[in-house]
Amino acid sequence: AEYMGTTHHCNRQMYFQEAELKNLAKYKYSGVDKSLLSYYALNAFWRWAASFAPIWLAPNLITLTGLCFPLISFGLTVYFCPTATEAAPSWFYFVFAIGLFIYQT
Repeated sequence: AEYMGTTHHCNRQMYFQEAELKNLAKYKYSGVDKSLLSYYALNAFWRWAASFAPIWLAPNLITLTGLCFPLISFGLTVYFCPTATEAAPSWFYFVFAIGLFIYQT
């Protein structure tokens, strides 16, 4: 039955029309980065890095795991520089840079 633009099946409300569901099934994400650095250097690196992730691992879980590194860096910042006026230990800056690099990878 049709009611206010939605389709109902067995008392369950469907939020998409059948035609919309068919179009949704055809959707494929395509991110485009046409920079020379991306084309000649970073794509090869990203493929190499992605080869270490199991195929069953969801992309969102990879992103969430990567987010842990900047959060750890933020926690270290709060611990070593609570007022943001202190100098942190020298190793701290290296750990911060590595964490940001891992997140961006």
